[in-house]
Amino acid sequence: MKLSFMTWLCPDWDVKQILNAAKKYGYDGVEIRVESNQKHGIELAASKEERLATKKAFADAGIEMSCVATSLQFAIPDESKQKGNIETIKKYIELCVDTGCPYIRVFGGQTAPGEIKGVVSFTADALIKAADCAKGTEVEILLETHDNFSQSVRVAEVLKTAKHPKLNALWDVMHPFRLLDSFSYAYSNLKGYIKHLHIHDGMYLENGAKMDICLLGEGVIDHRIPMKFMKEEKFSGHFSVEIIGKGEPGKWLEQYAKKFRGYEREI
Repeated sequence: MKLSFMTWLCPDWDVKQILNAAKKYGYDGVEIRVESNQKHGIELAASKEERLATKKAFADAGIEMSCVATSLQFAIPDESKQKGNIETIKKYIELCVDTGCPYIRVFGGQTAPGEIKGVVSFTADALIKAADCAKGTEVEILLETHDNFSQSVRVAEVLKTAKHPKLNALWDVMHPFRLLDSFSYAYSNLKGYIKHLHIHDGMYLENGAKMDICLLGEGVIDHRIPMKFMKEEKFSGHFSVEIIGKGEPGKWLEQYAKKFRGYEREI
């Protein structure tokens, strides 16, 4: 199975450092976090020449650019903001085409008060417009199980409502778990839509009031279960390590890779 890491782990590394680390620790891909003042420079402002140079650097290293992770939110019942989102997603699709990246991560976001059925409806409508922009390309848009869409059923309902071939799911295995979705329940909701996963282990602190990211295997999130589900369906995408604000990127990259490969041998 393919293993990636998101550049939140190493915000101060340039592309060369990122690719060297990916090769050193046995990763297959890198997920680029944009809009976060990171040093990699793979942003909308990058020139055509810079984008093509990045694509070549990844190809020469034998590393895939697995996803571009944006901060765009689509569960916003504000027409002017949604129009802005559409214009921005067009630019990210172009960035992905230029760099050879297949996926763009988006969020639902924090939803306004109201019935979830209505939220699902206008979120699906907004994402249909975004996904339409990817027609004629190899790029797809992925809605993550995150924020007010952490429950797998919410993401699944949006995708079922949208029924768009360019719109699928990013399964962050932690967030549904935190909201009491079992792995089997989350997978049953998202099956057929999952194109990319975020992985990170966590342990409860303060008598369960807080979850903190930890080394893989030291927390309460048994990644072997979602790994087994994805192996059984012959998943060809990436499991992407997302660690934010912990420092020591080499330590995290090495430990997660070794543990993940150990799990892979077990299942």
